[in-house]
Amino acid sequence: RKEVYRSAADWHSGRGQHFLATIYYYRGGFFEEMLRSLELDRGKSLSGRSGKVITEAYRACPPEIRRGHPMALMIIAIQLSLMNQKDFFREVMSEIRSIFREEKSEETRNELRGEYYVLRGFAAYNDLEKITGFQKKAAGYLKGPSAIEGDKCDWTLGAPSVLYMFYRERGSLDELVRTMYDSRQTYYSLTGNNGRGAEYMLDAEAHFVRGDLERAEILTFRALTDAERYGQIGIGICAYFLQARIFILKGDSGKGLQTLARIHELIVDSERYGFIHTGEICRAFIYAQSDQDSFIPKWIRKGSYEDCDVYHTMESFIYIVFGRLLINEGEYSRLLGMEDRMYESARSEEHTSEL
Repeated sequence: RKEVYRSAADWHSGRGQHFLATIYYYRGGFFEEMLRSLELDRGKSLSGRSGKVITEAYRACPPEIRRGHPMALMIIAIQLSLMNQKDFFREVMSEIRSIFREEKSEETRNELRGEYYVLRGFAAYNDLEKITGFQKKAAGYLKGPSAIEGDKCDWTLGAPSVLYMFYRERGSLDELVRTMYDSRQTYYSLTGNNGRGAEYMLDAEAHFVRGDLERAEILTFRALTDAERYGQIGIGICAYFLQARIFILKGDSGKGLQTLARIHELIVDSERYGFIHTGEICRAFIYAQSDQDSFIPKWIRKGSYEDCDVYHTMESFIYIVFGRLLINEGEYSRLLGMEDRMYESARSEEHTSEL
């Protein structure tokens, strides 16, 4: 059986399918190869469902082998952050710190320290000022783009809105937009243009919520231009989602629905199927606002999302859609009964930057 797993892993590895190779190497007990494959994947295949196998693989791997692969440990830490597994995250971060403290080579130690600050920035979601501070520290150590947060990673974490991702405090929107613009050059240099177009997308949404639909639409096209040029599917989805809402508010429902359909086309054409749930959430949001509840997928209607293939950070956005669905159907008692759970989901996005 081990050799069957080895053959399957080698086959996937030879075709650039490094995350599948990681799984098969783990099943066969080939831990060195497993961690090397995880490093080659660079975190681009992480999802809501990958967490279980990633955490199992970490526990099964001998510590002496893990210590030789700090980059793989950082990718595992990213997965734990996405799962909101704070205690487990602390454990892995402690192991990472001990590795680079013992590293004899100053060049390698600086590289590890730079990647560590990239990871700290990721774990500081969604405090943009803290994230930016860690990214500037990382840039001071790294000589090139980060190895753990590259241009093929899911910058939006499956969210259909950049505003939803980062708006945290009432009255802070203007400052948030300025910080996003000011921080992008450092981040794009650090990650090889991951999330390109995010600044225009946030600015577009800021204008949208203030009723300036014309300026918002112009900025979505700027975001789309960058997203298409740099292959940023998540930003493209955000742009199409906002455009659909703009067209519908302008009274052109046909164009709005056509634009909404482009989200699915974008996901299929790019073969980034990890965004399938994001596309369904976008459609569900529009349908719920339009009282067309029968078009909302069953997995959204059930009101519990722990077992779905979405990041923990997306759960509270889904509850926005589900809450509107309950209002549409007159289930006010159920909505009030779930109020604490919904608020808990929103509050649970505490930052792990200090861990």
